[in-house]
Amino acid sequence: MNKSCLPYYRCLAIKAMTERMALRWVLEHQFHFLKALFFVMMDLTGEVSSGAVDLAKSNLDTMLTMCAKKLEGENTNEDMLLVQKKSFHDVTYELVRQVTSPNTTVRETVSLVKTL
Repeated sequence: MNKSCLPYYRCLAIKAMTERMALRWVLEHQFHFLKALFFVMMDLTGEVSSGAVDLAKSNLDTMLTMCAKKLEGENTNEDMLLVQKKSFHDVTYELVRQVTSPNTTVRETVSLVKTL
């Protein structure tokens, strides 16, 4: 396997997990996904990346939108609210930290994050 394709496949794996896993599991792993997506953006900026940077940006937007929205249905219990609150806190902290990133792609992506 070509090593230059690995970041793209990692982004595909994150996309699949955020779409198919239970919301609780995604919330519990969201911070790690966020760090992995930022790593892809930092590592591949300016390179031919087989669309990995674009997929990382798309994943980030989807993941943040999904995990910041109001909980509904079976997810509206106290335990899930606490999990969401912790995830939101951790992710917000990292987003604020990345606003000052020396990497232009990361900094611009963070500044474009929709109001949560």
